Amino acid sequence: AENGKQRWKKRFRKAGSFSAPVSDDQNLYVSSTNQGIYVIQPDDGKLLQKVNYRVGFGEPIVHSRTLYALAFNSLIYSFKIRERAGAR
Repeated sequence: AENGKQRWKKRFRKAGSFSAPVSDDQNLYVSSTNQGIYVIQPDDGKLLQKVNYRVGFGEPIVHSRTLYALAFNSLIYSFKIRERAGAR
């Protein structure tokens, strides 16, 4: 945002379609129709974790250090978000 230049980009193969990214104070969360949910470090695009239950997910939301996502198997999933060491 400082100079309008791209900071990083990341490619995920065979992931299908993606939701818009959602964030909390330390991570980005992106769900895909084929490969689950990706947890990404916003500063450099590093993949921190991939949550894959062999089902696609709709757009997740974050509330009170918990990530919620509706899967295409008609189940809603809830994941507790831990504080990352060295996070802001």
